[in-house]
Amino acid sequence: MTPAKPSLEPRRIVRRGAEQFALVDEGPTDSPSPRSAIAVHGLPGSVRDFRWFAPCVADRMRLVRLDMPGFGQTSATMAAPTAAAAATHIARVADALGVERTVLVAHSYGALVAVTAAARYPDLVDGLVLIAPVGLRPHRGLRQMPVPGLIAAGLRTPLVRQPLMAGLEKAYAAAGFRHTTPDEIERTLAAINRWDFNAYRRRVRRLQVPVMCAWADDDPLVEPTIVDELLAELPDGVPQGPRLHFDTGGHNLQKTRAVEISEAMMTWLEP
Repeated sequence: MTPAKPSLEPRRIVRRGAEQFALVDEGPTDSPSPRSAIAVHGLPGSVRDFRWFAPCVADRMRLVRLDMPGFGQTSATMAAPTAAAAATHIARVADALGVERTVLVAHSYGALVAVTAAARYPDLVDGLVLIAPVGLRPHRGLRQMPVPGLIAAGLRTPLVRQPLMAGLEKAYAAAGFRHTTPDEIERTLAAINRWDFNAYRRRVRRLQVPVMCAWADDDPLVEPTIVDELLAELPDGVPQGPRLHFDTGGHNLQKTRAVEISEAMMTWLEP
């Protein structure tokens, strides 16, 4: 289910010299140790990706929605287009906000970033909520994409750039990414070019935090077998979070199944 209205909370801009990062910070922040979650969008994406999820949890916990580097209003120069650099960005933002422990709520490619953050910053990450997560091999949305390296090379060619970018914008809009800018498309391609499935598998196998997961059979981008394979690689002995396997809901479950996911998450996180 989707809540009646999305969050309309404005972005907060934090400037660091010539750079800036953007976020939306909602929910209680004034208690001694407020429970918190940081929402990590996919490729492409922004704080908008969790605007329907926020109303379901912000009255009960602090939710920080990020524009990741190169997307929304966060400078691309804040981090290189790699999962490791994105994970470091999350840790720096958490430090700037005074967040000492948090759950990462990650959508699609954001799962790769969240897993990396959990591996690199175990003192920060308490758990993972993976929504329609990418897996350990190319999913169907990635397989259907022309070779990203060739596209990136075409975009660097002056005579080809304009018509190629126009075609990419139409393709992204048709796939549901209607607010994606040319710069964000290039950032997406750069990140895909640096995708390391082997490193991702190693990090998944070493996870020491509980993982909650939600996915749908009718997801047009990430098929259920991809998620099944990902979950099968999680190490034994680590407490398991809820598994929400929906018949319908598509790829953007953080909107279409926001109520169900948030309720399961809050019940799971109850002390």
